[in-house]
Amino acid sequence: MTRRPIATIRVLPMPQLGEGAIRIEVSCPAGRTGITQIPAPNGVELPVPALITAVTFRHEESCSACDTSEAHARGHAELRAWTEETWARVTAESVRRHLHGRRN
Repeated sequence: MTRRPIATIRVLPMPQLGEGAIRIEVSCPAGRTGITQIPAPNGVELPVPALITAVTFRHEESCSACDTSEAHARGHAELRAWTEETWARVTAESVRRHLHGRRN
C-alpha cells in the first residue's frame, strides 16, 4: 500500500504588491496552486483561513494525487462544510434532473 503525499500550505507575505498583500500556496509533488490577495481601499478582504480553504479546494480540482486533509485543517472549517454540503446538493439535483423522465 502506498501512501499519498501530504499537501503543504505556505502563507507568504507579498509586501512588494502592497501593504497587507499575501499569497497562499498549496503544494505537493504533483503541483502547486496559489491565490494572492491584495488589499484595496474600501475592498473586501477574506481572512487567511478562508483563503486557505479556497486554494485547497482549487488544488483538489487539478490534483488527485495528494492528501489535502492537513491543508483543510488549517482552513476555515465552516466554509469547508458549507461548500461540501452545497456541492452534494447541487450534484444530487443534477442527477435528479438527468434521470427525470427516464425509464428503464
